[in-house]
Amino acid sequence: MVDVGGTVSVQVSHLVQFAHMGAAYQRCYAGIKKPTIGLLNIGVESKKGTKQTREAFQLLQEQQLKHPILFLGNVEGRDVFEGKVDVLVTDGFTGNIFLKAVEGVSSIILEDVKQHYADSKVDELERHYNYSSYPGAIVCGIDGLMIKCHGAATKDAMLNSIRGAAQLVRNGFLDKIKEELLNHSEPE
Repeated sequence: MVDVGGTVSVQVSHLVQFAHMGAAYQRCYAGIKKPTIGLLNIGVESKKGTKQTREAFQLLQEQQLKHPILFLGNVEGRDVFEGKVDVLVTDGFTGNIFLKAVEGVSSIILEDVKQHYADSKVDELERHYNYSSYPGAIVCGIDGLMIKCHGAATKDAMLNSIRGAAQLVRNGFLDKIKEELLNHSEPE
């Protein structure tokens, strides 16, 4: 998901760039040759949303003909977890609210499950979905590698972020992303 809080107020070009950065990430990190892109919006119709999202919709639709992306159009919040898109594009304001709402709902559900079922599968489920097990969020659009941790990050979360960043450096991830973006960017 690009963006989850870094850019609160966006221009159309930012949303398009987010799509391309997310696609480059998916090609480099997950090996997806033609990532699917969705634009988080209040409806699936192309005429829905803000002026910026409507214009970004049109540009992404056109750009999929020239770039290794598959733009699926607008995605509503309730449809995000169906696995149809590899990259979800939104502004940082909406993205951060969405992320924190999901964290809150998942926490409530997990606590409820733990109260009703006490077994190793619940413990495994909790470990799998615990954000501190993962290296945090990569900050895109800077010339360097930066991992943003959750504001409520524990020492385990910080350690996993450092380990994740070290792994990305060892694998030359930043150079791979730069190469992907150069090979698939539009002249300005």
